[in-house]
Amino acid sequence: MAWHFQCWYQVCVQRGTVTIGDVELAVSVPEIELLMDDILAIIGKKRIYPFDPRSQIAWLLNIKACCSLRSNLPPEAGCEAFLCKDVGEHSAQIRMAMFALLGLFLKLPNCVCMWRLSGVPIYDNNIERFWRSMHSDAVRMPSYLDWLKERADGWSAPIRAHFRYLLES
Repeated sequence: MAWHFQCWYQVCVQRGTVTIGDVELAVSVPEIELLMDDILAIIGKKRIYPFDPRSQIAWLLNIKACCSLRSNLPPEAGCEAFLCKDVGEHSAQIRMAMFALLGLFLKLPNCVCMWRLSGVPIYDNNIERFWRSMHSDAVRMPSYLDWLKERADGWSAPIRAHFRYLLES
């Protein structure tokens, strides 16, 4: 799945355009990279035990022990401190899962197809619901979704329009 994401990204860079399925977005690669950075920040967010449930990546990879997805900060630190600002802080296995999830949440056709074939339940193929489970966190104020909505102000209009499902609760 991460490989399919890489192939898609490489084609976008080579062509200088962003195409998802049959839709060519009127955006540049650097514009889509802003969106991807923000989504990856949430996908790779850290948790604090016992306040947060195991993250989706930890669940997918069956990680039960302490790893880079864990933080010692208190929940009162807000959401910003728990976000993944650099994917390099995680192991290669976690990074691959992050990019596989990124491909799913961007709804890249090959990634979505591979997720369905993998047998991992994505809430009956409801990607939007699965995405909401990634950022729902009643403990944090502001929430991860509030943070993302604020960041979305910096996205271009075509990106906000095409990926509006990422901003819905």
